[in-house]
Formats: sequence, structure tokens, C-alpha cells
Amino acid sequence: MIEKIAWVTDTTALLDEEFILKNHIHVIPMVVIFEEVPYREFIDLTSEEFYEKLKTARKSPSTS
Repeated sequence: MIEKIAWVTDTTALLDEEFILKNHIHVIPMVVIFEEVPYREFIDLTSEEFYEKLKTARKSPSTS
């Protein structure tokens, strides 16, 4: 029997793209919730957008 092993992490690991590709790592985006609206890190929300929302949010964001 052949066993398969996969490396899975989320975007908070901040691994560089070359390392991810070389090591066949599966990266799942962290979900950040601003005022009841979920955003997937690096897909729906860039780092710059995150910090801008952080400045103007009435409530601190949460994560999934």
C-alpha cells in the first residue's frame, strides 16, 4: 500500500511562492471577518486593504 502525505498550511505561515511550489505545499487562505463580512487573505483582501480596513473598522476583526 502506498501512503500519500500532504503538507497543508494557511496563509499566516507567509511561505514564499518558490518554497510552496518546490515542496508541493497546499496553502489555504485565512478568513478575516470585518464587521460580519468574511475576506480570504490574499484573495479577497490584500495586506494594504487589510490595514486600511483596520484603521476604519468600528470593531476589531476576527478570524474563522
